[in-house]
Amino acid sequence: SEDRCGGGIYFVYIDINHMMAINDSWGHKCGDRSLEIVVNELGNNFQSTDLCFRYGGDEFLVIAKHTNKNTVLSTIEKVQARYCERVDDHISEACKQYLERETSSASSPYHCEGFAYVISRITDEDNDYDDVLRRMGDEMEVLKNNIRAQKMKSR
Repeated sequence: SEDRCGGGIYFVYIDINHMMAINDSWGHKCGDRSLEIVVNELGNNFQSTDLCFRYGGDEFLVIAKHTNKNTVLSTIEKVQARYCERVDDHISEACKQYLERETSSASSPYHCEGFAYVISRITDEDNDYDDVLRRMGDEMEVLKNNIRAQKMKSR
């Protein structure tokens, strides 16, 4: 519990938005670089005692220990801002190089849309972490469907 451990344990489930579009539009090298950027930003912003790892293709999991929800939320928002800034810079440069080879123009139509995330505090009742991850996966699916629906409405 948060009181006994000097803070709680939180799982953060992250899913990069539009990863397929990055790979399809700019190539797998840019996609791989965007994954590296997430890993670097997670490692640079969470505590050294926290666990950050790739959970799936474009999904990551953070296990943040001895913390509280506000700290986790502000950290993940900082990671997202830095991720978008760095990915925009990287893809803009890659795009610029590509467009300069193909045409005389050098503008980038890409704008990073970050990642979706779900945060769950682990309680004393959470004995089955697979169940926690399953619940978080269900929440993520709803979140991603809402993101897609909003994107469709704005077209």
